[in-house]
Amino acid sequence: KTQMMMGSASSSFRPAGSSSSDSRLFGVALAVLGPWRVLGALLNGVSDCDEVYNYWEAAHLLCCGASGFQTWEYASTYALRSWAFVVPFGLLSRVVGFVGTRICLGVASALAEAD
Repeated sequence: KTQMMMGSASSSFRPAGSSSSDSRLFGVALAVLGPWRVLGALLNGVSDCDEVYNYWEAAHLLCCGASGFQTWEYASTYALRSWAFVVPFGLLSRVVGFVGTRICLGVASALAEAD
């Protein structure tokens, strides 16, 4: 059960029962993990061909249309994979691009790990 309460001196919200040391620890963890995840998104290439053809290529097809390549797993003839996982990445890529999508995933990862 999560209850939210307003901090007394500031207008920020935090979970009921959390202490200021928990908030500081979260902030430190986020300050350490966040830049590493963003750098990873910017500097690391996509090294796994399955990752490219199973997810990023399908997202590119949704984002850019005819310039994308539809893999056989997503073709209506076979329909081995669901588009439900790929659609959010395709829509996000349309707004912020490929690298921006990777940065968003890195930030989400850092937030989850810091918590």
